[in-house]
Amino acid sequence: MPVAAPTDRLKKYYTARIQVQLLRGAIEGYWKAMSLPPGAPEDLFRKSESTRFWPDGGWVGAGRIPVDPWGDPYVIRVSPRSAFASVANYRSKTVKAADVTNEERYALDEFAFPLPGEKEREEIEALIGRLASEDIEERERATQAIQARGASAICIVIRRMRTEKDAEFVARLKSIRSRIITIRATWEIELKPLAAHVSASQGGPEVRSSNEGQSCVTLKKLTAAQADFRANDRDGNRMADFWVRDVAGLYGLKPAFRLEEETAPGKDASSILRLIDPAVANADATEGRWVYPTLGGPDPEPASGYYFAALKSYIERGVLKPYDEGKGRNRDHFGFIAYPAEYGFDGRHTYIIDQDETIWGKDLGGEEIDTLPENLPGEGWSRPG
Repeated sequence: MPVAAPTDRLKKYYTARIQVQLLRGAIEGYWKAMSLPPGAPEDLFRKSESTRFWPDGGWVGAGRIPVDPWGDPYVIRVSPRSAFASVANYRSKTVKAADVTNEERYALDEFAFPLPGEKEREEIEALIGRLASEDIEERERATQAIQARGASAICIVIRRMRTEKDAEFVARLKSIRSRIITIRATWEIELKPLAAHVSASQGGPEVRSSNEGQSCVTLKKLTAAQADFRANDRDGNRMADFWVRDVAGLYGLKPAFRLEEETAPGKDASSILRLIDPAVANADATEGRWVYPTLGGPDPEPASGYYFAALKSYIERGVLKPYDEGKGRNRDHFGFIAYPAEYGFDGRHTYIIDQDETIWGKDLGGEEIDTLPENLPGEGWSRPG
């Protein structure tokens, strides 16, 4: 489905999404042509004397790192086995589905689902008018008839939703829209972080399977770290509790040595917990995570193609409860999630684990969640392998 940005912020966002993917393509092209990753970002536009294959203008052109829609140079980091490209401070610029306003959503959907011809448009509008009938059966017949029109009816339904004032009528239209659209529109699928990761081996079925398997191993290691944190009072707060603020704290926290001290990010490697591998801590994509001086920058980089995060909440007997009971701790519960950095490219399955130490996986189609479902099997989650 086509995507059109109805506002300046979405235009910048989708432009950056495309440019980041082009940068990833440039890095991959360089890697394949040279049989090694770029040693520095400048290698993408600076030809060395030993280089035999070189595209006109370099791999990124302009003789410099390009500038993102916000006026900042793109960030490119390289290592012997991987490379990473993103906008500066990409987490603060990433747009999520929940951030899209109703007006933006209507405009995005209108472009994704074009108007039908005049005759069919008039017929659909007449059916929508019948939704206001006081006769329940009449409303149901109209609903079924609109739904039978499929994608042709979507734009008409959306247009009416934008102008309708009656809340009950709008609710009927939303119900019809959700029943017709069985797949997510491209504009929503593309609401992803403004970053891309390239590694020495990625993209094929075997690599995806390996990444998914490694993410499950990592989740098990995180539960072991949580058990250690709780049983041995690693934060020094004199309480048996789990760390639930983020993932990286299990590596970069500095314990409190006196009751009046607060646990905080450690400033040097000699004073931190180090209960998990730093590569996993650097892959922490928890929203609002602390910045840890002993790690890299504030933006996460995937580990074996996956990001990890601390879940924000769980559902118990139908009640939504936060994991954080105060100061990033919980006495009895924790939840972690692992999801592919690029859905379909690095992996397909998202994995969840909590204090019960059972891993559950599901193909979410790239959607991100921050709440542990109450009935995992009932919602299609299964145990991997």
